[in-house]
Amino acid sequence: MNRYLLIASAALLLVACNKTGADSTSAASGAPAAASTTPDAVALAGSPPDADPAARPAPAFVAEAGVADMYEIQAGQIALKKSKNNDVKGFAKMTVEDHTKSTTALREAIKDSGRADLAPPTQLSEEKQAMIEDLNKAPDTLFDTMYLTQQATVHSDAERILSAYAANGDAPPLKAFAGKTAPVVQKHLDRVHQIEAKLAK
Repeated sequence: MNRYLLIASAALLLVACNKTGADSTSAASGAPAAASTTPDAVALAGSPPDADPAARPAPAFVAEAGVADMYEIQAGQIALKKSKNNDVKGFAKMTVEDHTKSTTALREAIKDSGRADLAPPTQLSEEKQAMIEDLNKAPDTLFDTMYLTQQATVHSDAERILSAYAANGDAPPLKAFAGKTAPVVQKHLDRVHQIEAKLAK
C-alpha cells in the first residue's frame, strides 16, 4: 500500500514539475519572440516609404540629385581615361558636360528657393564612392561593362527621383529644375541601353 502511495506521489510530483518547466519554457521562449519583433516594428514605423520618392522633402532631393551629378562627373572622367571604346568615351563626355550643367542649375535653383535649409552635397555618399573605387580598380577588359551597368542603375534611379519631384516636389524652383533635368537623364539612359545592345552583338 505504502509502495503504491509512493509511486502515485512521485507521479504527481513529476507532472507538477513538467508543468512548471513548460510554463517557464513558454515564458522564456515568448520573451525573445516579443523582443525580436519589437525592433522590426519600430524600424518599419520609422522608415520612409521607398516606393514613394515624391514624398522626399527638398533637402533629401537636393542631396540625392547633387550626389548623382557628382558621381556622374567623376565616373565619366574615369571612363574617358580608361575606356578604349569610342561609344563609351563619347557617352562619358556627354555625361560630364550635361551633369556639370545640371550641377550649376541645381545650385541656382537652391538659391532661387530662398531656403536656408538647402545646400548642395560636398561629397559622395558611401555607396557612390564605392562605385567610383570599383571603376578605378576595374581591369580594362571589364571596365566598359562595369561602367555601363553602373550608368544604367544610377540614371534609372535619378530619372525616377527627378520625375517624381517634378510632379510633387515641395519647392517650386527645384520642381522646375527637376522637370528640365529628367528628360536629359532619360536621354542618357536610352543611350546606355543602345551601347549595351551594340556591345552584346
